[in-house]
Amino acid sequence: MSIIDFAKGMTLENSSQQTDDGRFAYSGHQAFGKADNCNSSKHENQTLFTAIQATGSKHRDANAMKRLIMEYTHAATKMQCG
Repeated sequence: MSIIDFAKGMTLENSSQQTDDGRFAYSGHQAFGKADNCNSSKHENQTLFTAIQATGSKHRDANAMKRLIMEYTHAATKMQCG
């Protein structure tokens, strides 16, 4: 499953930007990530996706959401995938 397919299942809005490697999609108030190299025996044949949605504010910052989802996905990958 691609990051765009995952994002479509999480929101009705388009994530207007995507990283060149296709692992992250983001907009001004939401972001989605896909872990790479998740080789945990506890989670065989599964893909780790992450999502952050910042609602309740009119402030939008796509670059901040990109940085946030990249760091969050990295931390979640380390914690869940060893």
